Amino acid sequence: EELRYDSVVAVNPGVYEVVLDDQEGKEVARNKLVALKRESYVVLRIGVEAKQGPSFPEELVVFPHPDDDVVPTRSGAGRGAAVASTGAALVAAFAAVLATLSAAVP
Repeated sequence: EELRYDSVVAVNPGVYEVVLDDQEGKEVARNKLVALKRESYVVLRIGVEAKQGPSFPEELVVFPHPDDDVVPTRSGAGRGAAVASTGAALVAAFAAVLATLSAAVP
């Protein structure tokens, strides 16, 4: 399913591949999203091809990023450890990404 930037989407629990394509449809970046029931996730597109200064490759960052072995199966097996996603951790991760991007912009 194609997703738009700055959007919110509901997904069912499971393992997903998040892919960033360029304008010609060529894959630029890929990351795994392991969605658990009643959890929230953020997918960030980062990187810049700078006209001046250093460039950084485009990447997709998924937060939080639990292991796919914690995704519950239909039998209920594999429930494993709970994934903690606190607002403070999300803010810290987002701040780190913004700091990296800010350092790249002259």
